[in-house]
Amino acid sequence: MNKKLLTLVLALIMVVAIGLTACQEQVTLTLYDSDGKTVLKTVNVKKGEAPVKPADPQKDGFTFDGWFITPTNNTPYDFTKALDEDAKAYAHWTDNNYVDDRDWVIVGNMLSWDDALTDSHFTKKQGTNNVFELTMDLHVDDEFQLTVLLENGTLAYKSNGARACGSNLSKDAEEYMEAKGNGLDAAANTNILVKKDGNYTLTLTTAAENSANKIAVKRNGDAKPVEEVEVVNYYIKGKNITSWQDVHTPATRFSLLNQKLTLTVYLAEGDDFMFTAIKTKGETSSQLTTYNITNLDAASAALFNKNGNNISVKTTGFYTFTLDTDSKTIEAKFDAEKQRDELVCFIDGNILGGKYGDFMEAVNEAKYKMTKNGDIYTIEGVELKAGEELIVRTYKASETEYTWNNINKTFNADYLHASVGFGAASKDNHNVKVGEDGTYNITFDAYMQTVSIAKDGKDVYIKGDTVNNWEHKFQDEYKFTVTQDAAVYELTIELAEGAKFGLAVYNIGESSGNGGWVGRAQLGTEGTANNMFGDSGDLACATAGTYRLTYNYKTNTLDIYTVTAE
Repeated sequence: MNKKLLTLVLALIMVVAIGLTACQEQVTLTLYDSDGKTVLKTVNVKKGEAPVKPADPQKDGFTFDGWFITPTNNTPYDFTKALDEDAKAYAHWTDNNYVDDRDWVIVGNMLSWDDALTDSHFTKKQGTNNVFELTMDLHVDDEFQLTVLLENGTLAYKSNGARACGSNLSKDAEEYMEAKGNGLDAAANTNILVKKDGNYTLTLTTAAENSANKIAVKRNGDAKPVEEVEVVNYYIKGKNITSWQDVHTPATRFSLLNQKLTLTVYLAEGDDFMFTAIKTKGETSSQLTTYNITNLDAASAALFNKNGNNISVKTTGFYTFTLDTDSKTIEAKFDAEKQRDELVCFIDGNILGGKYGDFMEAVNEAKYKMTKNGDIYTIEGVELKAGEELIVRTYKASETEYTWNNINKTFNADYLHASVGFGAASKDNHNVKVGEDGTYNITFDAYMQTVSIAKDGKDVYIKGDTVNNWEHKFQDEYKFTVTQDAAVYELTIELAEGAKFGLAVYNIGESSGNGGWVGRAQLGTEGTANNMFGDSGDLACATAGTYRLTYNYKTNTLDIYTVTAE
């Protein structure tokens, strides 16, 4: 055999050998337990072929749920998919002995991210230990998570507690809903986004670990058209806690806890208050009834003083009120141990040419820090641009540094009060959105728990019995005029003997509500006629005449001067 032929034969033998080796190359599918570490089985398969699904593993006290692509994600492993490289799959189990008696609720932009409402509670499926169901209408772009309402009234997911969310959603649900996030383990805390309107039954099977929770979805049919529904909520209202204004925020609203309406609030000695039931439908609200000292049970009434029918605080501190709407009775409990934190407050957002969190850097602290004056924190002359978003962050004064991990509380658009041109950025983004460019003063009231954003200045009106029957209706004839001193407003008016009146003070541009009240308690020391307007109760004119009323909103004082004819 000549050399050329021998070389050709050898080359052919090598090609065949390489081809045979390639045909025999194998890859491995490793099957792990749910801990992600324990190997239960390995499946070897020729490269380019699909692995054979093995028999289900067994574990005492558990039911095998299948093989999945990660220990926490609910996407099943696809055994029909050919393998070109080594792969992994993970067992999921249901603990047959796990008993869950927690109160699971749905929270989201269609209800409230802050509260568990009456119709948001799951019910345990009869005959099961840990399977819960809720049937409700959901619509496109609704976002939600499932969490537990704790005994103290807080939601577990807010403190990295119990939740079921995008990563727990069953594969079969993807036609109707999806995880709003990056998928797989990155979606462990993401919301569930609704892709199709419908009436749905959500079936939640819970486990000791959030990652093992499972959410199955069944679409029962079409949802009812979205319509304005009538909602009744209950709020506290008082002399200082709301300045006798209707302040409807999470801090003043009763929440449903264990099927009971409860409110925990800090109250200062001498504050007078009551409770109101407010009916809301769309943009229209009306007061249904009030609850006062007569609605307190005997033991609760002993904690307070009585001021007319108002409830007057004896002792400063935290109180928890429980309202029974059927019997119209209120139980109050005083927490003598709980203390209020001293705070340091900052504004935060994509404002002042920066980004969220810039205030945490020492070099920026003064730029974003609010000035403290008692319970009032302010920052003035802030240049804001339309479309920017902001919030107020609070920290305990004892903190030595400010980070994302030690924020005391964040106050967003849900806590806005008397802020014309500001509101939530969107349905699911409750940051405060700026309506128009301008220079604004931002105020956080730590007692009322409200955020107010307004242009410098006030709108001030008089209202009284013989002046306008206590209704100024935002008419110019009852409006004060700003003086050369931008903090001082004045009005000259003729008053009859015995006329009773007061001032209603609003942020510039407000056109609804009662405003802040200015009465005899705000009388200053400069007015030459101050002593002619009563020594108790409302402002009351002792002698008929023409008077010049001056109000300084910076000092919150009213002075009255006699106007003599020339």
